[in-house]
Formats: sequence, C-alpha cells, structure tokens
Amino acid sequence: TQNELREIVAYAAERNIEVIPEIDMPGHSRALGMVHPTIRCNYTPKGVDNRNVWCVAKESNYALIEDIVRELVDIFPSEYMHIGGDEVNFSLWKPCPDCQKLMQDKGLKNGLQLEQHFLKRVSDILTRYNRKAIVWDEAVNGGLLPKTTMVSGWRGVKQCLNSTANGYTTIVMPTSAFYLDYRQSE
Repeated sequence: TQNELREIVAYAAERNIEVIPEIDMPGHSRALGMVHPTIRCNYTPKGVDNRNVWCVAKESNYALIEDIVRELVDIFPSEYMHIGGDEVNFSLWKPCPDCQKLMQDKGLKNGLQLEQHFLKRVSDILTRYNRKAIVWDEAVNGGLLPKTTMVSGWRGVKQCLNSTANGYTTIVMPTSAFYLDYRQSE
C-alpha cells in the first residue's frame, strides 16, 4: 500500500538510504499489460500474446504514466525516478498501425527512435514534477534524452564510458561485478 511504501522510505531515510522508485518501461511491462491491456498496441498478435511493451502512440498511456508519477512523487522524495528503457523488443511496434503512423508523422526511422520519443515524453512528465530520469544504458543510444538524465550502466564498462562521453552522469554497475544475485565464483 502507499502507507507501507512510506514506511519503507522513512525506515531507509533514518539510515541515510535514498529509495528511488523504478517504473521499467516501455519494455518489461508484460504484467501491467495483463492487468491493464489498454497500454498495449492496437493489434491482435498471432499465437501467444507476448507483448510486453507500452504502445508509444496512445495518448492515454501518457496520462496513465502521469497519474503513476503523481502518486510516486507523493511517496518518494528522491529527485530521481528510474524509468527503465532496457531490453525493449522494438519488433512489437511494427504491426501496430498507430505506432507506424506516429513514426511517419514524426519522421522516425526505427524502433530505437520510437523508444526515444516515448522516453523523452516520460522524461518531460518527470520534469513537470521536479524529478529527473534515470535510465538503463541502452536507453540513451538515440541521444534525445536531456543531459540531466542519469544512466545506470549495467551492460559493461564500455557502455558506461560511452554514456559519460556523451555527457550523461553514469552509475557504473556492470552485471559482471555489481549484481548481487550473481555468484562471485564457482
């Protein structure tokens, strides 16, 4: 509940720990799509429905994101909010007539640029609430996110160096050394 989240934030703050919420999008959203299918693209997939991305073209999705951000801002005082941006299956936008029309209207050439459009819009929502975005390292590949965006460099040191070279503050946390659920050795 919101009250339980506030308790976690207070408990952490007493110990000088900042809790930063993450809404992983536009990918990694299968669970949300199952309970809120209107976030998905406007087509019926063939076979099993494995769509796990937000539809970039639906204005209602940005209204929902703003509602979520508004609630999180009230609970988490951190100036940052992690919005994800990793491991997005761009091919899931190809059969969507709405995404294809948006790409045509905005002159976007591929899925990466479509994702950049989405993340920029989400970043703009955060800015309205005096928050800054954190994204996973591959989310800055398109170069459209503001330089106030912080990067979580999870794929490796090379990607971390790339994001810092492009002007982004970067948390160096490659999986090989910093993911605590990985074995240190055999």
